[in-house]
Amino acid sequence: MVCITLQPDQKDLHGLPPEAEGDFEGFIEKQFTELLTNYGPIDLMWFDQYSNKYTGQYWLQLKSLIHELQPNCIVLANNADNYQNTDIISYEYPWRLQTIPEKAVPPSGNENVAELTDCIDAEGRWFWHTGEILLQNAVQLASMLKLCNSRNINLLLDVPPDRNGLIEDIYIKWLIEIKKINSQR
Repeated sequence: MVCITLQPDQKDLHGLPPEAEGDFEGFIEKQFTELLTNYGPIDLMWFDQYSNKYTGQYWLQLKSLIHELQPNCIVLANNADNYQNTDIISYEYPWRLQTIPEKAVPPSGNENVAELTDCIDAEGRWFWHTGEILLQNAVQLASMLKLCNSRNINLLLDVPPDRNGLIEDIYIKWLIEIKKINSQR
């Protein structure tokens, strides 16, 4: 965690540079224009909090700009529930916390593009950490995968890389176990 101490005459721009003050919309559009025109094809833009205090009022304008600059780019507004706000309906509701897990995904017969996101960590940690690693139950994860497959949903299961960008053996072995369980069904 980084703590920033503001000087008495300094405004809190939530980590944004001074040139963003007063025109966040213009600032972010310049940032996206640079990203989407100078670095080749971009396949996906994921917005974890698309409807926040900075982008919420002009979200559809920003989404339109992205499609204008990169027509093949998929714009995912996480947890948006309609295709006006997002190209893919996503469900980021931890499976392990649902009393009725099937309610956390689209219904049977789903034909919409959808994605369910959850993490392999039983404590709900999305990032690598030191200390004991607790994993979600492999049988339950296999069931989640099977349900997602049956309803045309992509399962994005977060498996955090370590400080060297590598996946630890404990995760690899657990993923192999999940595959083994599913192949036996």
